[in-house]
Amino acid sequence: MRYEAFVKSDYYETAQALLVIYNHFFLVASLLFIVGLPTWGYLQIGGFLGIGLGLVVVFFTVDYWGGLFRQRLYFKPKLLFWSLVQVAKTTTFFYSAVVIANLWLFARFALATQLTPWALLCLFLLAYMVGLTLYYGRLVDRNLMPGKALFLG
Repeated sequence: MRYEAFVKSDYYETAQALLVIYNHFFLVASLLFIVGLPTWGYLQIGGFLGIGLGLVVVFFTVDYWGGLFRQRLYFKPKLLFWSLVQVAKTTTFFYSAVVIANLWLFARFALATQLTPWALLCLFLLAYMVGLTLYYGRLVDRNLMPGKALFLG
């Protein structure tokens, strides 16, 4: 694949979107660390001693947050929003969101029943096995053996 075609691919756009999200997360986390640690020191220890200890820790961790100035990171809300939309359109994000939703629903409703933990675990794993079987069955049916899949035929 030529470089020009690769730059226009969905894989490249998703990778760039993830990089933008990471850079924004790094920027916000670093600024919170630089400002928050001396503030926390002031609130917990009190006075100038707390601020001084917080600044000492910030000084010794300059290798972590020093990238703010080397990379010249800026907060760009429009670019961050575009990146979040780009990542949200991927199938990996969709399946991750479905798994998280299933885990939340399981914790919310299934754990409120009087079933034993062993039975709940078996039901949960059985549901995932059925889902994977259906998903991969359709994948096999569409891509490898059209019309000849063993299941969902």
